[in-house]
Amino acid sequence: MIEHLQNHSLGLVHLLTALAAMFFGVAVIFSRKGTRKHRWMGRSYLAMMLALNVTALLNEVTSRIPGWSFGPPVIISSVIVVVAGARTMRITIPHAISTSPASSG
Repeated sequence: MIEHLQNHSLGLVHLLTALAAMFFGVAVIFSRKGTRKHRWMGRSYLAMMLALNVTALLNEVTSRIPGWSFGPPVIISSVIVVVAGARTMRITIPHAISTSPASSG
């Protein structure tokens, strides 16, 4: 498996972002809420999850295996959860991927 990942850089990037997302996810859970460290780790977790979803989507698009898979529904649902988390953290999201009307205020 490791040899396969070494030959496919997209798979390696996907694996490394998954490991980083797990690290930051656990770290943010156990850090004190509201501190600068907690916010930094939360944003890092968000960035890793976005990168993880991008690499997963690229892997699905470039996959040479024909037929249907569970990949796209899982990727789409994960992106929805990540965007919802970003909105909860009050991080500005481009309107193109926002699901609610823009606030006028």
